[in-house]
Amino acid sequence: MDEQEQANKKPIPARKYVSCPICSKVLLQGELVKNTLVKCENCHRRIFVEIENGRTIANIYNAEKE
Repeated sequence: MDEQEQANKKPIPARKYVSCPICSKVLLQGELVKNTLVKCENCHRRIFVEIENGRTIANIYNAEKE
């Protein structure tokens, strides 16, 4: 590959994998996801997923408000 081809290639963003905090099932892989709500296929719990600044956070979603 010559220098011009290398200069034209765009960097591939790193994918982030998020697992269920209860059963460890891989829930999703994302590149640009900020906040999302996912239902786990194994334990059927709703999981709030946040991917920001290279960090992934998965918490059990609790809809009850106090």
